[in-house]
Amino acid sequence: MTTAVPAICPLPVVSVRARPDHRAALVTQVLFGERLSVQADNGKGWSKVRCVPGTTTGWMPRAHWQPAPEEAADYAYSLEMLQPALGDTVINLPFGARLPHYDGLRFRLGEQAYNFSGQAVAPDLLDPYAELVIKLARRFLNAPYLPGGRTIFGIDGVGLWQLVFRLVGIELPRSLTTLARRGADAGFLQQALPGDLAFFTDPDDKLVHTGLLLPDEQLLHVTDRVRIDRLDHRTIVNEQQEALSYRLRVIRRLLPDLPKYRRGSGPRRGRGGKQFELF
Repeated sequence: MTTAVPAICPLPVVSVRARPDHRAALVTQVLFGERLSVQADNGKGWSKVRCVPGTTTGWMPRAHWQPAPEEAADYAYSLEMLQPALGDTVINLPFGARLPHYDGLRFRLGEQAYNFSGQAVAPDLLDPYAELVIKLARRFLNAPYLPGGRTIFGIDGVGLWQLVFRLVGIELPRSLTTLARRGADAGFLQQALPGDLAFFTDPDDKLVHTGLLLPDEQLLHVTDRVRIDRLDHRTIVNEQQEALSYRLRVIRRLLPDLPKYRRGSGPRRGRGGKQFELF
């Protein structure tokens, strides 16, 4: 392969690994309908891919992507944690799956058409309000921690922020250190707002952890699972009232200042005239 091939993920979720080996570290996961740029094949059934948008690269089995030269302008994101789509076969789609050519009732990937009865939203229908971002993130409570994961069956902090911020039009990188430079400095904890992202270091002052600020000095983050704990000065205190070994380094504000009126808080009308109400 001499030139990059535009591609799409046709499976519910596919692992992208650090090396062309099923035992290699998980770099990230690609969800149904997400775009890829295939960079190379190793001749042994593995392809080197770059996630689109973004710069994250890794390896996936050649059978887990299909060429897709054209981007579908009319797509939507699934809001269901797990939802079957019915075509010639049944495919169970996770939250954040990208539904190409979505008309409110159906979507199509290549020649295969699917009926989709779950809730989905076009990318231009949700505004980036803190209340909505928090509501989306809370749906993952108690999902187990999985480095590189991006589904309810296993997820990490950056993967969670990627999913929920994407739904309100904000694309985020997969790297924790790169993410910690996004947005604006929110200042000290007393100046921070719900919806800001907090970043923490370990005892060696290495950036290792992130969480979403909630009202009442609470933090939604991923340790052993997605959970809510309390912020106490510059550290995190868990439900056993034990201080975790994280120190607050910086708080970043990714959400813009918006007027008080909240799109997406009541009934909306999606593509094809199908009415839906968020949550």
